[in-house]
Amino acid sequence: MIRPTPRFLVLVIAGLIAAILPVVAHPSLWWPLVVYDAVLVVAFAFDAFWAPSSRELTASIEAPVRAYVGWETNLKAVVRHERFRPRNLEVRINTEGPIEPPHSAAGVGHEDHDIAEWTCSPTNRGVIDVLGVSLRWTGPLGLVHRSTDQDIESQTTVVPDIRSVRRAAIRLNTHHTFMSGLKTRRFVGDGSEFESLRKHQPGLDHRLIDWKASAKHRKLLCRENRSERNHRVILAFDTGRLMCEPIEGVTKLDHAINAGLLLGYLSLKMGDRVGVLGFDSEVHAFMGPQPGIRAFQKLSQVAADLPYADAEANYTLALTELSRRLRRRSVVVVLTDFIDTITGELMIENIDRLARRHLVVFCAIRDPDLDALVDAPPDTVLDINRATVAHEVLTERRKVLSRLRRSGIFCIDCRPDELSVSLINRYLDIHQRELI
Repeated sequence: MIRPTPRFLVLVIAGLIAAILPVVAHPSLWWPLVVYDAVLVVAFAFDAFWAPSSRELTASIEAPVRAYVGWETNLKAVVRHERFRPRNLEVRINTEGPIEPPHSAAGVGHEDHDIAEWTCSPTNRGVIDVLGVSLRWTGPLGLVHRSTDQDIESQTTVVPDIRSVRRAAIRLNTHHTFMSGLKTRRFVGDGSEFESLRKHQPGLDHRLIDWKASAKHRKLLCRENRSERNHRVILAFDTGRLMCEPIEGVTKLDHAINAGLLLGYLSLKMGDRVGVLGFDSEVHAFMGPQPGIRAFQKLSQVAADLPYADAEANYTLALTELSRRLRRRSVVVVLTDFIDTITGELMIENIDRLARRHLVVFCAIRDPDLDALVDAPPDTVLDINRATVAHEVLTERRKVLSRLRRSGIFCIDCRPDELSVSLINRYLDIHQRELI
């Protein structure tokens, strides 16, 4: 498609004004107007002829196969040209998916191609589809705009942020002192599972003496224990309406998935079995507890497929179904959120029932904007009203958490950036104290 540029329109208007004045002064001076129009027409035709045609431009998309929620990802369009390099090239890509539509980008010229880049931050999990590319460029004189649309198919899968998991894996696999401290020495002597025999030393508990082994070896030997392994850990993700609200550009559900995957990797590394439950008004996904670090790939895939729902969470259905499937005492980590005591009443009842058989860790994601509203100095009446409402919401949250703690449930209520650390510390504390 060929269109005149703003430069050409300005020249036409300026030429008309400059040529009409002599005609008004004397009617015989009409020929400068004709000459000027002819020059403009010839220049326009020359610019349209020497501008690269749409057949001479070929666009392609370079996009990563995988992107992470909340992290920047780069999309790149490469436009190759045959005869002449297009002048003032503008590139726009047509996308669908969990990113804002990118704006037009100017192409950076190279010898035989131009490159346009965009930096996008996916807000949700899903698939980013690139459906096509729109190109627009001008001729050598800047009088003609040419444009074309090319159909290009490219997909980028947006998955949960597992970079923190990778960093933890690198530390576990490369730092020997960290591995020994986390895996063995931290728990030796405090658990109930047999680890090894050692020579009895003065000051050791005499109840640890293994009399049969001592009689066999004819010297006093003590049993050295470690924390019991092979526990069941269930990550229960609430995918309901409240968890789909964004905090710092990322939904609460994705914050919960990122923290849950990190805990799942650590649990698998320590010898426990990890499973997943996803629910809102119904149970969407369930993966039974599985052992081994190889189970993390399936764990992350199930978590990546959890949907964003508009329905309210049905704790009765989900936790009843979970209790039916779990036949052995397990650690159930419930990652959810609530508003007040009224909406949390049914949640408290069902979690309390679940805690009679299992050890429950309740994780609520607190919006940091509530704390900011309470702590901000009020300048207007509206600020006072906002602070009052935020204070009431936080008070209601504390009441619900207090009731859960009285039922023997471990509660975590923190901001999204503190969730991973708080959750792992609570898990390690449970292991150390042999509470499972």
